Amino acid sequence: MPPPSAPKHVVILGAGVIGLQTALCLLGSGYRVTMIAEFAPGDTDGEYASPWAGAHWRTHAERSAEEECAWDVETYRAWKAVVEREGEERARRVRGVGVYTSLQYWTHPHAEITPSPSALWWAPFVDRFAILPPTDLPPRTHAGVSFQTFALNVPLYLSSLLRSFLSFPSPMSRLVKARLPAPLPTALLHAQSHLLRHEPVHAWVNATGLGAGNLVPDRAVYPVRGQTVLVRGEAKAVRTRLGGREGGGGLAYVIPRPGSGTTVLGGTKGEGVWDTNPDDEATERILKGCGELAPELLDEEGGFEVLSVQVGLRPARKGGARVEVEEVVAEAKPELEMESEVDSGMGDGMGMGTEGEGETRQKRWTVVHCYGHAGAGYQNSVGSARKVVRLLEEYGKGVSQGAKH
Repeated sequence: MPPPSAPKHVVILGAGVIGLQTALCLLGSGYRVTMIAEFAPGDTDGEYASPWAGAHWRTHAERSAEEECAWDVETYRAWKAVVEREGEERARRVRGVGVYTSLQYWTHPHAEITPSPSALWWAPFVDRFAILPPTDLPPRTHAGVSFQTFALNVPLYLSSLLRSFLSFPSPMSRLVKARLPAPLPTALLHAQSHLLRHEPVHAWVNATGLGAGNLVPDRAVYPVRGQTVLVRGEAKAVRTRLGGREGGGGLAYVIPRPGSGTTVLGGTKGEGVWDTNPDDEATERILKGCGELAPELLDEEGGFEVLSVQVGLRPARKGGARVEVEEVVAEAKPELEMESEVDSGMGDGMGMGTEGEGETRQKRWTVVHCYGHAGAGYQNSVGSARKVVRLLEEYGKGVSQGAKH
């Protein structure tokens, strides 16, 4: 009887919510996973988007974006399963996942609620969906719905994902904190020779978020600046108002952080803006816009107790998130060729191979890109991570079959 084959080794670049969730899905499918990232849970750099999110389940996907819709539904069901498996109290305390009623309002008529809010594509997929009667709507509101949603205590949730990742016995999971050089072929050569010490690599996952703009490079990647205000007190429900301009009469949201005694108020969307310094005027607009959405958090003078003002850069991409396989090729110099003689494709043609002779030889890697989710990273996370696993399995089968002919 032949010995069992060793788990295939996948290296993930990036340790935000997308990278962490992808790592867990790969581990659950039997892969060995190394994560290489400049930032990880606990870091607070403005370009590390994940810590600055609200975050909660509210789909941004339009009906026509069928794949993104499916990702959001998969994540909703995954968070629901966490609560059912762990129980509500433990899910809040240990996982950072809380169950809430979400109240979503529109200030003006909108195509997605025409002819009525029952037309919302996601209505059949969430629990306890209901159209709010006019008597339950705030002033200056055209329509509203309620449904059961999930809000996250983001620092705790990210720490929980990392803890789950590292709980797999060595060498199945490993985190290496490092900044990689660009462009991507250079980064992979550097990681292979200096960080992984020539370990065989089956495939790579690029989950670098905003960093993909410089790393790939992908000129379609751009930041969406988001400013939020953290206030004392935990709102009783998630509340969102859509329509008009940002601030007073436009976008406003109230997202409790379960178990923390705090709530995130937002927000802003500054496309193409790299500035991570707080804007005092934006803070005032946020506080004014959220006042009537969370009256239970107001003090005797009618104001919020502000704990901090936060700015993060959402990793957006023109054309939407990129989740696909690419074969990356580099010309390796002789000294790098000697360092990387090991075929990291593990005999299946994936990972890294070599071609050609002479002064340089071509290096080829299988890379699955998974970046550009913008402000939908958390609710896309489970669905897009599962797609990465499917792509690796499907691409691997195709390579193996091609090698036989």
